[in-house]
Amino acid sequence: MVFVHYSSEQTAPSNVHLDHQAIATHLAKQLHLTLTESFGTEKDKAFFNIYHKDQLLAGANGKSIKTLRKKVYKVLVEVLSERLGGV
Repeated sequence: MVFVHYSSEQTAPSNVHLDHQAIATHLAKQLHLTLTESFGTEKDKAFFNIYHKDQLLAGANGKSIKTLRKKVYKVLVEVLSERLGGV
C-alpha cells in the first residue's frame, strides 16, 4: 500500500484542484528519481516531456506548454504510482 500526501486547492465550492506536480515530485523522491523537464515549440506546436536521466517518463504535444505541463504531470503521477505498486 502506498500513502501519498498531496497538495490540493479548493477553487470553488465543488471544484478541488490537485497539484499533480507536487504529487509526482514526492513519488519521484520515493523512487530515487531525478526529474528533468524538456519543453519548447517547433513549427507552431508545443511539446513537454519529463525525463529521468535519458529515459522518457511522460510527454505530450499540443498548443500550449502550460496546458501540456498539467497533462504530463497528471500522467506522470499514474506512471510513478504503478512503479510503487499502485495507489
